[in-house]
Amino acid sequence: MRTLFLVVPLFAMPTAALAGPLRFEEALARAEAQAPSLAAKALEADARRSALPAAGQLPDPKFGLGIDNFPVSGPPAGSFVQDSMTMARVGISQEVSNAAKRHARETRAQTDIQAAEAALLSEGRRVKVATALAWIDLASAERRLAAINAILARLAPLPATAKTGIISGTARPAQTLQVRQSLAALEDRRSELAADVGRQRALLFRWTGEPSPETVGDIPMLPVDAEALRAAIATHPRSWRGPCAGRPGRGGCCGRPRR
Repeated sequence: MRTLFLVVPLFAMPTAALAGPLRFEEALARAEAQAPSLAAKALEADARRSALPAAGQLPDPKFGLGIDNFPVSGPPAGSFVQDSMTMARVGISQEVSNAAKRHARETRAQTDIQAAEAALLSEGRRVKVATALAWIDLASAERRLAAINAILARLAPLPATAKTGIISGTARPAQTLQVRQSLAALEDRRSELAADVGRQRALLFRWTGEPSPETVGDIPMLPVDAEALRAAIATHPRSWRGPCAGRPGRGGCCGRPRR
């Protein structure tokens, strides 16, 4: 008789078995450090800053070299000296724009930098909010799944107990069916919660890069100032719908449909 041993290296194990504990603050820090959209916005801001020094400068000088009246036919064809009209041109030229245009270009470049920095700040807040919501949703789903698992573990002996009651004559067969139906309903609910946990883990993985995250710690109690939020709605970039906002009509701003 032969015995076969299967050796599986650690790196070949599925990532689901390598669940990583993730705290709320750690999830936010990871998302802020590695979100591709934030990296793109940061590079755009750097590009705007690098273009600022050249915005207020004069254009680079141009070096010109040419030949005029070079003969291509007749006896002096191909000669630089037989035709007295042949001339060589060598020179340097530079376009000098007025100071107002240079100042306007410099102001535009500074405005582009401010816009890029504002877009970077806005994207950073969006990423943090999305990561926070994903972590909180996963923590809630994991706690609901743990609660229903505990309930099913406590109710697991009920079918055997009901069967014993039928044998002893203290229970009716219909009671056993009711127990099984109730447990089946709980199992269905458990399957839904397990699927919800998988979805929330995939969403949190999108922001943090953790293959199989598991939340650790309590769900944070974030203070909400309702009055400040209501007052800031009008200045939120996503709430502005153009000069047609509030006017009657079926479309959005300027007849375009609202998204």
